[in-house]
Amino acid sequence: MGDVDLGALLDLTTPWCLHVVATLGIADLVAAGVTGVTELAAAAKCDADALGRVMSHVVGMGVFVEVAPGQYALNAPAGRLARLLLDDPMKADRTVGGGLPEGWKARADQLLALPGDRRRHALVMLGNPYNWLFGVDPDWTERALLSAVDKDDADGDALWDGIFWAARPPSRNLLVRIKTGLVARAGKSSTRRRNTDVLAGLLLSGWGGDANAPEPERLLTDAEVREVLIHADDDLRTQVLAHLGNWSHHGDTQWPARLIPFLRDVWPKQRALRNPIVSAGLVDVALKSGAQMPAVVEVILPRLVPARSTSMHLMLFTSTQTPHAAHQHPKALLDLLWAVLGEDPQSWPYKIEDTLALLAEDPEVGSDPRLSELRRRRQR
Repeated sequence: MGDVDLGALLDLTTPWCLHVVATLGIADLVAAGVTGVTELAAAAKCDADALGRVMSHVVGMGVFVEVAPGQYALNAPAGRLARLLLDDPMKADRTVGGGLPEGWKARADQLLALPGDRRRHALVMLGNPYNWLFGVDPDWTERALLSAVDKDDADGDALWDGIFWAARPPSRNLLVRIKTGLVARAGKSSTRRRNTDVLAGLLLSGWGGDANAPEPERLLTDAEVREVLIHADDDLRTQVLAHLGNWSHHGDTQWPARLIPFLRDVWPKQRALRNPIVSAGLVDVALKSGAQMPAVVEVILPRLVPARSTSMHLMLFTSTQTPHAAHQHPKALLDLLWAVLGEDPQSWPYKIEDTLALLAEDPEVGSDPRLSELRRRRQR
């Protein structure tokens, strides 16, 4: 195996391919014995042809070697050494604040001192267990890794790829440390969808704090999260709403109590955010909110525009919720449908007429002229 050809790395393809490999967890899969491109694609839930092209590029970088057509192994300079270092029993049985072994840190420092993308691949690999490393040895982690967390450069990208790959919320003190970088990453439109999903979870957990604390410590304030949402794209906004709806749906935590405050105090009121994509996300949150649905609908109504919720049909017709929302909260549901069902009934959810028929059975909303108009439109 030859050294990496640094001259071949001076393009935009290289960091993008490193990002893809880190996001999909390819190094871990290869280390676990999944070496064929077809099997790797199946395990990573991606397209095999596209992954093959990415792998061909990272093989040329020296991150992996192709031991047979379509079969890959980690290359020692950039992959195997980092993996062996993380698996080294020398760092086992460490205690919180007890520090990492000096020998282990010296080897990690050598790996991080490699030039160019070899260092960045090490940052990805070592960034993955960043939470554990910070808990055991915060001083070394700050010096060796977190010095890149606020940088808007290739080193920062690599470290954040490792953090996103971990997909785990940081400890309180670590979140305080990385908060500035986290907010900055939220503003980067180039963040891939899978990273956006993790990023949204980190932002929301930073605002919501301990899921079981009645009065959470808000490490990210209302204003900070609102500013992120204002300047973000719809992908990040809808991912935040998806997490909010899912987390507040579970009554064994304090998240249900945080649903209304988030929608009322954090969610932006700017007109630019009143679009079909965001409206569909808000509708999904409302339909998941159970007993809170009337209060949720009241808060979100001024922010809704006609939208097509792709999950509305599933929530209204395949949900195990009893009674049906049309029976449990008929007025709130009619308010919601009147706001988001547009003039063209062809864009309405499949079998929405069944829900309109259920609403017609209610003595209060059954005579509501809005319901009559919706049913008339549906029959056109």
